[in-house]
Amino acid sequence: MKKLFSIIMLAVLLTTPVSCKSPAANKVKVDAGATEKLVNKYTGKDGFEVMSFGGMAMGLMKMLANATAGSAEDKEALNVLSGISKFVVVEYEGASDSDKQAFRKEAALLLDGAEKIMEVNDSGEKVEIYGTLSKDGEKINDVIINIPEECNMICFFGKVNLKDLGILKDVVNE
Repeated sequence: MKKLFSIIMLAVLLTTPVSCKSPAANKVKVDAGATEKLVNKYTGKDGFEVMSFGGMAMGLMKMLANATAGSAEDKEALNVLSGISKFVVVEYEGASDSDKQAFRKEAALLLDGAEKIMEVNDSGEKVEIYGTLSKDGEKINDVIINIPEECNMICFFGKVNLKDLGILKDVVNE
């Protein structure tokens, strides 16, 4: 889980400069509904672990984070959470090879044509980050982090202000 958290934070921190350069003129939006259908299809299957935090859970997480935030800078960094309506993590390392292959194939079809914000290759592991940049270039919507070789998919549904990501980066680097 520590590695997964590190990947999430890396993705969030690295998204800021790349997103600003990424025109989405010929790209399709990340389809949150289709992504949720895919996740629901595999929820409960042997070897698939799904953690989903919807509106109420996200509200509680935001309240808890706000209550425990020490400085004004920490509270500013929490604005990143304000636009997130749902957070989903899928881990399928324990699944059968056929189920892993099927999930990867369906995820690839789902993400085909979506705006790829970033791809990182590290020692044979590929991390793909998809999302939809707003027309004004100030927000990113519905971010999906796909890590097929690690059997992980992480989804942030909602809108994140890129300015808030910059603030979060500053707080994390302190």
